[in-house]
Amino acid sequence: MTNENIGTFLAGCITPEFLGNAKGVKWLAAYEKKEGKMTGTWEKAFSLFEQLQKKDLMNLEPLRKQGNLINNTIYMGRGKMIAAYGSSAFLEECRQMNEKEVKAGTSKKYEYVMLPFLGEKKTKNWTLTLPAGYVGLNSALKKEGNEEKMDACLKVMDIISTQKGQEALMKDLRLDNSYLKQFDRSDSKAPSGLESTVKDGYVYYVKFPGKVVEYLGLQGTQYLSGQKSVKEVLAAVDDYYLNGSKEADQDLTVVGTSPKDFIYQNYNTRLKETILGNLVADSIADYSDAPIAVANGGGIRASLYKGNILGDDLKAVCPFDNQILVVKMTGSVLREMLEHSLSEIDGSRGIPGGRFLQVSGITYTYDSAKPVGHRLLDAKLEDGTNIENKKDYTVAITDYMAGSKGYLEGNGDGYTMLNLFSEKDPKAKGVTPVKQNVGTYRDAMQNFIQKHADALEAVKAEGRITDINDD
Repeated sequence: MTNENIGTFLAGCITPEFLGNAKGVKWLAAYEKKEGKMTGTWEKAFSLFEQLQKKDLMNLEPLRKQGNLINNTIYMGRGKMIAAYGSSAFLEECRQMNEKEVKAGTSKKYEYVMLPFLGEKKTKNWTLTLPAGYVGLNSALKKEGNEEKMDACLKVMDIISTQKGQEALMKDLRLDNSYLKQFDRSDSKAPSGLESTVKDGYVYYVKFPGKVVEYLGLQGTQYLSGQKSVKEVLAAVDDYYLNGSKEADQDLTVVGTSPKDFIYQNYNTRLKETILGNLVADSIADYSDAPIAVANGGGIRASLYKGNILGDDLKAVCPFDNQILVVKMTGSVLREMLEHSLSEIDGSRGIPGGRFLQVSGITYTYDSAKPVGHRLLDAKLEDGTNIENKKDYTVAITDYMAGSKGYLEGNGDGYTMLNLFSEKDPKAKGVTPVKQNVGTYRDAMQNFIQKHADALEAVKAEGRITDINDD
């Protein structure tokens, strides 16, 4: 479920009762001129969420634990969710997921249908539509005499104006319908369930200026996860619309695409090798030009799902602003660092410690049944060469691990053997800085996703971290 899904739901859920009448139309006209605010008007939209929660029809626990948007396709496909908001493309994804789960023997077969929004006493059931996309020609090209560009545009138009062209466009852009009058929808799995609503004419085209809907969804997620009140959400949306925000625009910008899910679940990045952990660690290594990179599992907080990746998605996965730092360290310090990373995997503080390291460029083996301080069994380079205690290795860590915030109250995850910054703790021996302020985990991930888009599918768990006591 994307920010746009949540934003559209919030933007449209009081459409008939408000935007569907003269008062609402007048309000939207003023809002488009920046003469109106959502505060004082749109609070009612959030009451629907409250009603759904009270009737036990909406479970927010997965969202609160996850830290970002949950994958509704999986929940629906496995029959773990009664209903979810989405398009007909989402409906088909649920069907396909369910077929996959049935074949795997992990779910029963379910039927899926699209339902309209339920109107209040004075309004019929209704649905809404979004501007999915269209193609046009820039008339200035002809005036400028740029025949080459004009010819190229016309060729593109000729291609997408055909049945096959529209089918390809719909598939790539995940559009629900074609804009060709003579388009033949041969898909036997076309959405059903909204026929009577559409026939009655209760379809609303919801349009808000700029990226307001997406930002409303972004803020709405924080309301759903308990981080902000309705008042705070609407104030943030009003401020964004009236004053703009480069940070918010970055959050809403598509920075890449993922071909599959990279799952964060049950603190898995603090317990074992994960494909998400490998992605983060490989991103750090690539971004910093370090042959070895480590990422503390506690710095990874959410899943990265298949599809378009927004700046906000990366912020959810790696929310902290700690800077990547490249250092030279002896093999003995490297082994001490790895040993320390294994000291809280038993959840002695209630949950596994965030100090557990995901790695790139090395592998290590340990025994979780052994006492703290004696769990690391071996550490090797990717080629199988043993890490030698007296040899120097170039490693990407973070300034946080190196004591930029000290080590009191769990700061720095206790990596005092890496201390370069804290004046209150002994300085590290066998560790020297090579490159500072390289960037954040988010910077590294965005760079990797854009630079190595074709390599994302190949990221997998490959035995970088092994617990010999893991059944």
